Amino acid sequence: MELNHYTVIDVELANFNPSSICQIALQEVLNHQVIFEASSLINPQERFASICVGVHGIQYQDVKKAPTLEQYWPTIKDHCLNTVLVAHNAIFDVSALNASLEKYHILLDDNFTYVCTMLLAKRLLPERVSKSRKKVLPGEDSTKYGFGLASLCQHYHINMLKHHDAFSDVVACHSLLEKLLQSGELVAADFH
Repeated sequence: MELNHYTVIDVELANFNPSSICQIALQEVLNHQVIFEASSLINPQERFASICVGVHGIQYQDVKKAPTLEQYWPTIKDHCLNTVLVAHNAIFDVSALNASLEKYHILLDDNFTYVCTMLLAKRLLPERVSKSRKKVLPGEDSTKYGFGLASLCQHYHINMLKHHDAFSDVVACHSLLEKLLQSGELVAADFH
């Protein structure tokens, strides 16, 4: 199956509540060309958990004057609703987007259709060592380990500027999707 028009998306959360988006980024792609991109800090109007801050480095002071997702949604709405969404571990990003929209009583006519690059990599790269194994064995090639975004980018020599920065992760995920599609075709089961 072809995927000629899609939007790569990534979010970061302020805490463990899926409606606590504190950063969102996306790139809309048509025929392998980026036709729109956006990135913004988001004020989740929720507290920040120190463990989440430790992952992405975003703190309340950074977002206190940023728009809420309700305010930012008109900027990205059409780019999310009129294409297939693509994300790495997409269930996380899509669930967070849905929860954040519901928090502001923004109702959608239909569910998002999405492709997950992590699931796609698991299907197309069965020779990779599963993430469930905690340690790379001596003499084992570490680039064949795991299905995380950073591990797969290392495998494909994709430069990640700053992991867990939403825009950096979007750019990396877009490159990863292109590499994966060189390894195999999409099938109907890849669309969720």
